[in-house]
Amino acid sequence: GYGLVITLIVVVGMEAVGTIGKLESISSDLYTHPFLVSNTALDAQAKIALLRNDMMALALYNDPRKQAELSAETLQLDSGLRADFKTIRSAFLGDMTRLDEIDHHLDEWKILRGRIIDLATHGKHARARQLVLSSGEKIFRQVKSGNDYVVDFARQKALGYTENAARKSADRTRAIWWLLGGLSALISLLVFVIARRILIEFRSNEQFARELMASEKKFHILFDAADDCKLLLSADGRIVDINRNGYERLGYT
Repeated sequence: GYGLVITLIVVVGMEAVGTIGKLESISSDLYTHPFLVSNTALDAQAKIALLRNDMMALALYNDPRKQAELSAETLQLDSGLRADFKTIRSAFLGDMTRLDEIDHHLDEWKILRGRIIDLATHGKHARARQLVLSSGEKIFRQVKSGNDYVVDFARQKALGYTENAARKSADRTRAIWWLLGGLSALISLLVFVIARRILIEFRSNEQFARELMASEKKFHILFDAADDCKLLLSADGRIVDINRNGYERLGYT
């Protein structure tokens, strides 16, 4: 009985630890893939919009200083985009060819950006603006489309992880409750058995005490009714008890 209780306690503990481990694993997957990818893709989306606006402004500005500032900013945004998609690639679980297409479009954009900057710095703003609105806009749309796919995929994956976590948590919780129910039933049974044994032992002792008292009473009746002198001696020879005839024969009243 006690062995079963200990076994059930160990099983419940292992089940609880397993549940925590599963939920930690799911949480880790949730952070490593959907959240990391989704947040990085959203950052990339903001950079794409900023890059488009800066290139449009660069094609229109005549001020060399402003052109230099915008050129440096577009270079920084381009580097940030490539870093973002590198991070996404490290954790993405979807169609990797979509990321390959984005990298290809960014390479195209790098070449086009150099041509636009060159035209703008040489005062050919109309041509630079035309490139931004035609080839540049096409590349931006392609990159944004690929990035939107990444965001949508990550969100769907996050939803799947969340549902899976909820389902596994419910299953594990239900299993733990069943084990706890079994453990409670077993403990109740053991308490009943132990209480019953104690009650039986108590009643047995009570019966033994009654029988012992009855035996002692019977002995004293026979002891006193004996015709001759009867003595009870202790281990060291002292008189402990004497019957009625003994009193009379020894001259005691």
